[in-house]
Amino acid sequence: MKSVPRSPFTTPLSRSARETEPRIRGILPWKKQRPPLLAPVLAVLILSCGGLAACQAQGGTPSDMPAAQSGEAWSTQAVLDALFQSSDASILSPDSIQGELLDTQGTSEDLTLAAGHFYDNLGQYSLLLGVVGRNGAESGVPFVVHGSGGRPCTAVFEKDGSQYLLYTATWADQGFSDGEAGVIRLDGDDFTWVWPVEGDVRDSRSQAYKDYHDYWKGRKPLLAPGGVDIFTENQDYGIYEGSPVQWVSEQNEVFWHTAEEDLPTGVYYQSRVWLEQFTRTGHNPWNARNTSALWQIVSLAPVDGVYRDRNDDREAVYELKARADNGEDLWFAASLLFDHSGEHPIQVQRWNVGTRAEIDRGQMVERITATCMDN
Repeated sequence: MKSVPRSPFTTPLSRSARETEPRIRGILPWKKQRPPLLAPVLAVLILSCGGLAACQAQGGTPSDMPAAQSGEAWSTQAVLDALFQSSDASILSPDSIQGELLDTQGTSEDLTLAAGHFYDNLGQYSLLLGVVGRNGAESGVPFVVHGSGGRPCTAVFEKDGSQYLLYTATWADQGFSDGEAGVIRLDGDDFTWVWPVEGDVRDSRSQAYKDYHDYWKGRKPLLAPGGVDIFTENQDYGIYEGSPVQWVSEQNEVFWHTAEEDLPTGVYYQSRVWLEQFTRTGHNPWNARNTSALWQIVSLAPVDGVYRDRNDDREAVYELKARADNGEDLWFAASLLFDHSGEHPIQVQRWNVGTRAEIDRGQMVERITATCMDN
């Protein structure tokens, strides 16, 4: 089983933002400027407003990263430094901190909502969300999520004239995984939550703060087409197989339109359930038994390109693509035969696991063990 590296010289990470926020708030009033990042910064900027997930796209360099709306170039390094200086990065190994800019949204002449991913070579990370000015100044209080063994993801979208950012943050340790997610809306020079609660989750005295953390007790999110898939705890797996609590698919929340919404009723959900069953005892990023909620579904589409009517009861083949939630270049693909009449279960025609390049080339190779051991 793949384990999460640890170091006796680093502060243990909390699995809950509730525990870390008081610590962050105690540090924020301190005005002393932190030094620049101690290691070279990797710049990845996603400026599409069509709901493209930042952790699934190719990055660029600071010189080719214009602001989404202002038309003038923003300094990726300045945005990262502003986020880094506004919060606490002492949980990360100081000699190996790196960063990447996952997304910006709602850029104006002077302000942008930014998501920064800071991480070290021990598998620990911090996701920072904040409003940053062109001059590198941070506006307001940032939102911070700490994790280990996973990777945060973001996606930006627009709806009814407002601009939003979806984030997911998952973590894993010794066979157990967990996470949280939210959708925030840009409001002037600050942001507020619209899902899974409304209000300001940063304020530990607010009802939104309590409701947010209560919501994510016993739930785990994974990035999905148009939104997130949500899983709930299934104690049965822990009881009968002697493993930590695992997850079962409950529902998916959709925030912007994707082609998956045009699939016949039940196709997406049944595919999600099939993927969990097929990879629970193998073919998963940990190469372990009794695991779940480790693959992000990236796309699900009919092989022939025909999106059938919801009442069509004929058979059809759908191509499923998913990527590992831990940030490795590990992908899963399968061709699934559906009987829309409901008389027969899903049949897998072919499947493979490998790097994205291997999946795109259609190479039918299984590389779970080799890939996990190499990283």
